[in-house]
Amino acid sequence: MFKSLQLLGAMIIIPLAGFFALFGGQEEERESFVYAEMQSLETLDPAMMTGVAEGRVAQAVFEGLTTYHPETLAPLPGMATSWDVSEDELTYTFHLRNDQVWTCRGYDPANGSAEGFPAGTGDPVVAGDFIFALERVLDPETASQYSYMLYAIKNAINYNTMKMEIEFAEVHRSGSEAVISKADLLAKFPPGGDVDAGDENALREFLKKKATNLPGDALLKADPASNESAAEENSAEEATAEEIAPAAVFDPISWDEHGNLHIRLADDKSLAVKFLKLGLDAPDDYTLVIHLDAVTPYFLDITSFSTWLPVNKKCVDTYGDKWAIVNNIVTNGSYLLAEDFFQNKMVLKRNELYWDKEHVRSESIGVRIIEGESTQVNLYCAGEIDWLNSLPQAQVPVFIAAGRDTAYAGATRPSKDDVPETPEFRNPLDPGLDTNPNYEGFMRTPYLGTYYYRFNVTRRPFATNHENSKEIGRLLRIAFCHAIDKKMLCEDILKGGQIPADTYVPSGMPGYTRPAGIGVEFNTAKARQYLKEARDLGFRDDEMPVLNILYNTSEGHRQIAAFIQDQIKQNLGFDVELQNQEWRVYLDSTQKLDYDLCRAGWIGDYTDPNTFLDMFVTDGGNNNTGWSNELYDKFILTYARDPRRSLADESLRAQLIADCQSQGIDVREIVEDYLAQPTAQKVAQIRMKVFESAETLLMHDVPILPLYFYVSMNTIAYGTHGITGNIRNIVPLKWVWVDRSLYP
Repeated sequence: MFKSLQLLGAMIIIPLAGFFALFGGQEEERESFVYAEMQSLETLDPAMMTGVAEGRVAQAVFEGLTTYHPETLAPLPGMATSWDVSEDELTYTFHLRNDQVWTCRGYDPANGSAEGFPAGTGDPVVAGDFIFALERVLDPETASQYSYMLYAIKNAINYNTMKMEIEFAEVHRSGSEAVISKADLLAKFPPGGDVDAGDENALREFLKKKATNLPGDALLKADPASNESAAEENSAEEATAEEIAPAAVFDPISWDEHGNLHIRLADDKSLAVKFLKLGLDAPDDYTLVIHLDAVTPYFLDITSFSTWLPVNKKCVDTYGDKWAIVNNIVTNGSYLLAEDFFQNKMVLKRNELYWDKEHVRSESIGVRIIEGESTQVNLYCAGEIDWLNSLPQAQVPVFIAAGRDTAYAGATRPSKDDVPETPEFRNPLDPGLDTNPNYEGFMRTPYLGTYYYRFNVTRRPFATNHENSKEIGRLLRIAFCHAIDKKMLCEDILKGGQIPADTYVPSGMPGYTRPAGIGVEFNTAKARQYLKEARDLGFRDDEMPVLNILYNTSEGHRQIAAFIQDQIKQNLGFDVELQNQEWRVYLDSTQKLDYDLCRAGWIGDYTDPNTFLDMFVTDGGNNNTGWSNELYDKFILTYARDPRRSLADESLRAQLIADCQSQGIDVREIVEDYLAQPTAQKVAQIRMKVFESAETLLMHDVPILPLYFYVSMNTIAYGTHGITGNIRNIVPLKWVWVDRSLYP
């Protein structure tokens, strides 16, 4: 410890007293374990969070069906003690523990009831909490950017995208009308149909078409008289005939101002919408059955992800948008939210009602929000922070030179020979897990992530709908991709072992081979050739505006943006301005497509190519480029999502082969082998070939500019246990603790 402080002493700028001034107040006892994040946490609502920092805290204060093994990331029991999988791999039955309750800071059932505490406190965690949480994520009104993480659930896509089909059943009837609330139309659905309930014209035409199949022509051709009789029987909450637009009077289908759909019926008939529910069932409070739409190899992996965390309905209903703040939130995880000063500090306290509390070693965890990486290093060297997950680029070589680089090249972590070893701490669910690194150091590990730039393809110059030719926008994007020397970026700017990225999906995906020969490598001759081709199609240099590169506030992002700015000017001759925004504003700008180019990074949510490729489907929640391609959507949402179904249909099978061939990927032989002897292994191989085809198409259209593949960089204080380094750099806070007894 003292050696490291001496070695890095020149980097310490802020005196220890400055630390307390930084966080506004008197010196106070530090938490058991303290770590730093670069940006403020936007929310602890699992349905709304998108950032790694939020997810890390959420998975400490909530617990899902499964949790992550700290080293292998294999699913460990969480709220589910065990699970069964059906023979066809389409039904998972989770058996929940019955000894966990929803709780909050200050709640102690030994001292009385939950009265006076937030709504939901003291309630048992049951299967209904998961169903409520998952339905809430998929509800279109929630507008969750991560809703697609639940698309493996049967009927989830239609539920989330408001697609529906009409069948026969009973609904509310008002006079000669069937009245269906818009909320039901948007939140429910039956199979097939592919009709967007939010598109009134399309829905109207669909209903009229369906009406031809009704016995006795149940749907009447409306007339003013029947409209008036229906109005007389409308309830006070429903619109009257006068409130319906005049244009709708002669139409048997109309919306009222309250969002209800009115369908005119014959007096002796009733038409309704029969909705099929999501593939979620709760036979009892402690059994959750999830039916999948297709075999999903990574399904158990995603049940540990933040979007799958349960929430308490009573709490959400009581506090609305404010349910996830410290005064209102109830949680079920290993820690409780004790303080949520989101701008600079957060404090978590051990949950004494947690089912596995005996293995939660840290009494408290402090999260420090510190935008400056240099400031983070100063505080680490002053002994005030135990773990950093990033470093200033200029200081990475310093840490490497100090001998703190472990595990990156396959080396084993060194132990400290000059101090006594502490007892091993093992996960009781897996006696083989050693979470005692027992060292101080800088640890680099390969990281399942890609740093890239987005192109805004909805406006010039990169638009796919350029007034002369959409091909011009694509050619310009390719020119920009070839104009960036990524090797120089990694070696001269980043200096942390990052790998130049010519394609999008990083290595490390079992069974997946990235497509060869399609990369956008650094090549100034190619860059200028593509620029020339754009000019030949009618692009003029004087049409090129002064572009902006948008990045969220960070010294590292600024340095990369400055490098890209220089490369574009030097190799293409175009001027680029830099624009930095605070994290929240930056997220808003990217979602609104208010940028020309913007920095982005994607860390795999699970170990499968789908986690990288499905984000670029049309209107994907994290697409944020405006790019849309029907064939790409088919690769991801049809062929890869359910290869067995595609292979079983002769015409769809032929189309799959042809579509892959259009991208230079030949799957005919594998398909024929599968037809001769179907096996799960062959299905998996075909699925990977589909992903290869999709990535080929993505890199043909290049709505993104891949720059490099990440490595994780963890700076870990001596005596800190449980930070092991894994391909996704997930650190479950439950297992982290610091042995202060080793300190002098």
